[in-house]
Amino acid sequence: MKKFTSAITTCVLAMSAVSVSSASGVSAATCATPSSGYGRLFPNLAAASFDSTALRSLASKIMAPAETNPTPEGEVDAEENYALPAGYTYFGQFIDHDLTNDDRPNDLTTPIAITSLVNGRTPQLDLDSLYLAGPIAAPQLYNADQMHLLTGAILTGSTDTNSRDLPRDAKGKALIGDARNDENRIVAGIHSMFIRFHNQIVDQLVAAHSQWTAAQVFTEARTQVTHVYQDLILQDYLPRVVGRKTMDSVLRSTPDGNSTQLKYYTNCAQMPVEFSVAAFRFGHSMVRGLYRVNTSTNRVPVFSGSFGSPGIDLVGFSPSPTNFAIDWSLFLPGGKTSGGAVQASYKIDASITNSLSLLPLPVSSAAPAALAVRPPMC
Repeated sequence: MKKFTSAITTCVLAMSAVSVSSASGVSAATCATPSSGYGRLFPNLAAASFDSTALRSLASKIMAPAETNPTPEGEVDAEENYALPAGYTYFGQFIDHDLTNDDRPNDLTTPIAITSLVNGRTPQLDLDSLYLAGPIAAPQLYNADQMHLLTGAILTGSTDTNSRDLPRDAKGKALIGDARNDENRIVAGIHSMFIRFHNQIVDQLVAAHSQWTAAQVFTEARTQVTHVYQDLILQDYLPRVVGRKTMDSVLRSTPDGNSTQLKYYTNCAQMPVEFSVAAFRFGHSMVRGLYRVNTSTNRVPVFSGSFGSPGIDLVGFSPSPTNFAIDWSLFLPGGKTSGGAVQASYKIDASITNSLSLLPLPVSSAAPAALAVRPPMC
């Protein structure tokens, strides 16, 4: 477990080290042009090979059976990890989508050479999943003023009266930098929160610097939002997930700030496939069986196997039900509360909730619906 958490920490810090120097005082070598491919963290190890029947047998044991009588709210659930609130599961997914996205077509069955893959994300914590290349290169994400990101419809049901869905086109497709952030309502809610945060910073900068151009306002707003995002990862997310001791072994204080001790990886290397499709998948074990998004709606699973019926689960890729505003006090501690209890994530172990055996399938794929059986994607 120690080597596992150290590898996660090392990789995430390596990805962040290129761009967090001014925000968090992290000192590390930088690369003029980030790599757009995938490599291997341990290139000298022979490739693993397993019998497919054995893998399917193992997957069947990993997937939890369906619960006919789910644990009622307020009662002790043996699967819950009370040290890690449920919101961290989906913030981890948001981070993952900001670092790596391979360019394979929707084919989950055909083996492919790692070296042939192209990473659709910059392998750094720079929020390109939110901004892409900015308002000039990606105008579809922005208002005509070239400063504000587009926002979606107002949602109700939460203490957050400004809650919004993702911006969408006439067909309901999300207008965002990474379509995967519309996979479920919770990660979509996190993406929407970053849109709102950016727009709030823009408004503050416009009020304080009336002489600035739109480009100056946008650049400064993106810089400030990205720094806050990186600090959340370095100061909160990673210490909670891997532990302070592991963090301290990789990120060390110096008289000039902090420096990274990159034992297994250099931030000038390609995105390691072991990290993007293996180590960072621990988050799947953290997914709960049921979630309450607010006190106005019933608990629902992430996936139910019935697609195209918004409201019976948390599947995205369509406009959110109007009463699905996320009450973040049910996912994270602190802030204004509706009176409900903070939901815990599930334990990081060898068990995956049955909801993840009901994933939607790409139209062109014959891959299994059970997550534990599927080959990983970056």
